[in-house]
Amino acid sequence: MSLDGWSESSYMRYQREHLTLRLTLRSLNNHEIREILVGLWSRLDKADQADHIAELQHYFENAPGTFLSGIAAQIRDA
Repeated sequence: MSLDGWSESSYMRYQREHLTLRLTLRSLNNHEIREILVGLWSRLDKADQADHIAELQHYFENAPGTFLSGIAAQIRDA
């Protein structure tokens, strides 16, 4: 870990083969993960951005009983 709290080396890999998902994260802190999520979110069109915000709000308000998709659950459990 460097002096400023950032790892010297971080790694993120996403691979999908048919219905199998593999996600590998190494040495990513919460700030880095949030930056990645915001960057990916910004690639969505405006309608999908609004829908995604509504979906996240639903997860936030209804956790822990909220249903996650199979892919989202695989990412959570990776």
